[in-house]
Amino acid sequence: MHEETIGVYNAEFVNRYTFSETSLATNVTHQDQLPIEEKKENTESVNLGKEKETKEPTSSIRNVATSNQPGIERNTLEYKEPTEVTIPAPESNTAAGPVKPDEILTAKQDSKQIEQGSDANNNWRQVQSDVAQMHQALEQRKTCSQYQKTGIKEKKTVLINTLQNTLGEEQQVRTRVEEELNQARIAYSELEVRSQNELAQMRQTLDNEIRLRNTREQELKLEKEEIVDELQKTLYEVQQARTREIVDFSQTRSAYIVLKGRLQNELQVKENASREQQRILEEERQQKTDLEDRLRTLQLQMEEERNRHEQREMLSRQSLQQELQAKENASQSNSVFWKKNANRRQTWRIAYGPCNFKWKKKGTGTSQREMLSRQSVQQELQVKENAITEQKASFGRRTPTEDRLGG
Repeated sequence: MHEETIGVYNAEFVNRYTFSETSLATNVTHQDQLPIEEKKENTESVNLGKEKETKEPTSSIRNVATSNQPGIERNTLEYKEPTEVTIPAPESNTAAGPVKPDEILTAKQDSKQIEQGSDANNNWRQVQSDVAQMHQALEQRKTCSQYQKTGIKEKKTVLINTLQNTLGEEQQVRTRVEEELNQARIAYSELEVRSQNELAQMRQTLDNEIRLRNTREQELKLEKEEIVDELQKTLYEVQQARTREIVDFSQTRSAYIVLKGRLQNELQVKENASREQQRILEEERQQKTDLEDRLRTLQLQMEEERNRHEQREMLSRQSLQQELQAKENASQSNSVFWKKNANRRQTWRIAYGPCNFKWKKKGTGTSQREMLSRQSVQQELQVKENAITEQKASFGRRTPTEDRLGG
């Protein structure tokens, strides 16, 4: 296989070389047919190209062996001055490989580019040098291909042995895989049968559950309808009872309003009566306080009268005692006078008492006036005492309600 690809590569390379020679010949003939002025311009461009080549020396043509490695694309061919080329020993398959059709196309494109740009940048001498370089590269390629053929044969034998070994291992693996596949098919068939049975059971149970659910739904629907009917009946009864309660409530409310107005009127009357009673009680209380004040003043007056009476009695007693002392003293000197007036003293003692007995030097007229004044005072005191007792009795006859309202 490798030898055939190398032969194809060499044939394609020779064809490309012949194509480049024919293109160069056509360029030469085309330049011969050009007029003299265009030839001068071409010679000037060639001279300029030579000067550039002398100023910028570059390396030789790209290594053809490395350009044929996989993963490296060759777009253009660069032709430079020939340099020394060392032929490496064939170490691997990638050192030199067959010529790819992509490289042939790129070589043709390069030849076309050379043909198109020959009138501007290339000249006949550069073409000759390029042809020489191509011959040299072709010889190097041939030598490299000869070295590679031997390495390829050795690698081919090694590769055949490894392929035979791997093929035997793969056949063993294939047999094991086929056995496992057969076992898996058997297990799959058993599993499929089991799953179908389970699926049938599940379908049957599902159908039973669906039937039960439908019957249950129908029962629930009937129960719901019955409950709804009962609720409607109860709702109608509740509404009727509510209307009756509303009517009763309105009646009771109207009666309550009437009763409330009546009670308010009665309360107003009672409040007015209580106010009147309070006013009367206030007046009575005021009268009572006035009477108490008057009684208190009368008692004070009585006390004062008593005090004055007692003082007068004390003074009269003192004066009487003094007179008696004087008269006793005088009686000692005038016993006859005492004897004559003994009866009169006795009568006076009987009439006035021992405390009221007084001796008067002015005669009987003064004693009578005193007796009259004393009697009048005693009568006034008796009248005041009677009035006080009557007031006390009137206060004692008051009712408990009057005392509570007055308190």
